[in-house]
Amino acid sequence: MATVTILQPDPAHTIDRFGDWLSECGITMDTVLLWEDPVPTIDQLGDGVILLGGFMSAHDGIDHPWIEPVGWLLKEATARSIPMLAFGLGHQILAQAFGGHVAVPGPTGLEEGAVELTLTQAALTDPVISSVSKGNVLMGFLSHGDAVERLPADAYLLASSTAYNYQAFRIGSSLAIQFHPEASPAQVARWHVANGGEQEPLLSALQAVDGRVAYNGQRIAYAFARQLGVQAPEI
Repeated sequence: MATVTILQPDPAHTIDRFGDWLSECGITMDTVLLWEDPVPTIDQLGDGVILLGGFMSAHDGIDHPWIEPVGWLLKEATARSIPMLAFGLGHQILAQAFGGHVAVPGPTGLEEGAVELTLTQAALTDPVISSVSKGNVLMGFLSHGDAVERLPADAYLLASSTAYNYQAFRIGSSLAIQFHPEASPAQVARWHVANGGEQEPLLSALQAVDGRVAYNGQRIAYAFARQLGVQAPEI
């Protein structure tokens, strides 16, 4: 049975329904609460790793001293070819760890809601993203103000939006995505409220397209499970 280490930076950013999809594949999860637990060593990681999002910035290492050691851990895990997913803030921390640049805030401001992403040619053969591509477009939930502004030198760009170029990239065994395949409409709406917004009309807009978004998230979870050597359902 495969085990995935979940690195959670923030109480409000949980694995949400992505955990259900991994459980359907027989995968167990070990969650590290980075605001109170020590950063694990490379030998304490499971068969795969998922780094979740958070409200803090990738530059906030003084207030959140786990950020730098997590970056080192991501580099070491990638060097050992451990399959990894990084969502939202995780996408930014991974880019920064490998020499990319994160703009705080991003030059075009907040990007939030259900957004259509344009996939690159590299995405069509990516072991995870290719599982959800229909043509060259993918829809995902976004909620971010900071943004990757320069990719690491060895990264392959996988997706862009009209607001931001660097929405997904791969570097070795690690897939970083700014959108949130783990998040339900309710979770994205809670983030919006925590940032001072109103639940509606955002929640209703997310729910209206959630069939498509949830399908993509489930496919990403199953493709990641297959990278761990697990037989995942076909959908």
